[in-house]
Amino acid sequence: MPAEAAAVLFAGLLARTRAESSHRRTPSDSERKHLPVREPLRAEQHKGLPVNPSASAHAEGPLWTTAISTLEPQLLYRGYPVDELAERSQILETAFVLIAGEIPTDEQLADWQALLHESFALPASLLKWLKRVPSEAELTDVLLAALAREALRSRGEGGDSPRDVYPFWLGRLTALITTWRRLKQGLPLVKPRSELSYVANLWWLLTTQEPPGWLEFVLDAVFILCAEHGLAPSTVAVRMASAARSDFSSALQAGIAVARGSRAAGAAAAALEVLGAVRSPERAGSWVAATLERQGHIPGFRHRAYRVGDPRTESLTTVCRRVAERTGREDREQLASAVEHAVWDRAQLLPALSWPVSRLLDNLRLEQELFVPLYVLSRLAGWTAHFQEQLQQPEQAVVRSRYVGEPLRHLRRMNEPK
Repeated sequence: MPAEAAAVLFAGLLARTRAESSHRRTPSDSERKHLPVREPLRAEQHKGLPVNPSASAHAEGPLWTTAISTLEPQLLYRGYPVDELAERSQILETAFVLIAGEIPTDEQLADWQALLHESFALPASLLKWLKRVPSEAELTDVLLAALAREALRSRGEGGDSPRDVYPFWLGRLTALITTWRRLKQGLPLVKPRSELSYVANLWWLLTTQEPPGWLEFVLDAVFILCAEHGLAPSTVAVRMASAARSDFSSALQAGIAVARGSRAAGAAAAALEVLGAVRSPERAGSWVAATLERQGHIPGFRHRAYRVGDPRTESLTTVCRRVAERTGREDREQLASAVEHAVWDRAQLLPALSWPVSRLLDNLRLEQELFVPLYVLSRLAGWTAHFQEQLQQPEQAVVRSRYVGEPLRHLRRMNEPK
């Protein structure tokens, strides 16, 4: 039915209903005595009715049990300290730990690497679509649109087993990000190299350069330290999609949509802008004081998940300083240190993960548009683990709200007497 015809039909039905209501006779008091009255259901009459046994358990909101990670007394991935994994592991190994629970064997790791390499190849139709996307589009928007487009064509892709979901989507998302970036810059496309590790391939696809050993270590450390962090907002979005038994592609889109927010991965760009605004260590104290008075917070200093400093931030700060020494950005680190001391002196806040990550990526000459997509690639391991863990939960997660609105009141039209 055309929209105009539907509107006319609805208007006619509404007018008829109002006319019938205006002619409806109100029962008299004597007539009301003979009308059937439905008594309210008393407490004892509830006996025998089906009762949700989890209702009281959910009264304060969902409580998810997880074996993936814990933040106290330190950040552990399946029991392994995250700093040990960052120093002695690669991202594929750590992802396997998060998803499967144990360190992979050489055969299991080789299977993942083979599937990952296959997934680097984009379908011809998707590549053709990417070439038609306007160059002014934001990379994160392109990523979300591409996922939605592919869901229409090939829902259900992602490997033969739940464990294979991660390498499939890691390869597919990496190819989407790096291909679009090179198309946008008018650069020729390059193919991945099977002899390179994942992070080395990522750097190769971004820059057509094979990274030196120190840079490969840095990239692995960043990916591992950002791979998982409990029930962060983006992870909650992924778990809610899983609880509703949605597919992983849809859960992935939910996670990305949350991650791009200014209080999630999107905070990295804002944290970098702080250094541009302060400009010199001497101005740090006055700038921080004025900014706190004006807006109440400093980008990059909002994290409160730990009683002491975030261990990921401490590890990445050390890595960031080493990168700064290699790239001639030592002055940037001195400025960052001055800001950290000023924020602590005035607000007793410690840096969040976005504080060193933003500087590190900038020191590597990566543009801000890549910050959120790179976070998505790193957090994919944690999202996959939480999605699959939530699938094993017997009931859908229930989120309860606490009502703070108007008390009970009854409808009164404007022209009715009080």
